[in-house]
Amino acid sequence: MLRRGYFDGMRAGALCLIALGAVLCGTCRAEDGRSPFLPDFARLQFAGHAGLLSVGPGYSWWDNRIEAGLAFGFVPEFAGTRNTVILSQKNSISTGRLRLGPSYFLEPLMAGFATHLSIGKEYEIVLPESQRDYYWPDALYFWMFGAAKAGCMFEKPTYLSGVAAMVEVGTINQDVQAHTRNHYVTLGDILSVAISAQFYL
Repeated sequence: MLRRGYFDGMRAGALCLIALGAVLCGTCRAEDGRSPFLPDFARLQFAGHAGLLSVGPGYSWWDNRIEAGLAFGFVPEFAGTRNTVILSQKNSISTGRLRLGPSYFLEPLMAGFATHLSIGKEYEIVLPESQRDYYWPDALYFWMFGAAKAGCMFEKPTYLSGVAAMVEVGTINQDVQAHTRNHYVTLGDILSVAISAQFYL
């Protein structure tokens, strides 16, 4: 029998992702004849609690310094305890950009957060009351990170207008709770690294 928390998580996650997608598409301006529904970039990411690999579209504002996107991630059984599908919504902001010539740039200080939803009957977003003092919900969690990005915007774009690579260091809310409640859990235990490539369209 599927647990009630599973259905609650699926329903809440689906509504959030649909609503966010509608907002992003509705607020994105059409430029140079492009449809506002077309994404500004595609992202391929390794790790970051979004899956072993995740991929998805995104939108950007303020000369690509504010970005938001959706992603579909997957953790195969050999990399975890079971095959897991993860849906994500990710946001980031850059505090400044350094120009390295006419095309290259570096954004040394970024911050952001992501919401991850694990799909499957093994995961719960609302725990039974009897378990709440001992366990944390594992279907819904939040990735908070600092990052740096380097990239190149093409002077004469064809299929792509630019590419960038980003390195993130962050943690999730459950690990922060473990660190604050258990002095044996150090910062080194809860921090992890994610690497991603972005392809600007």
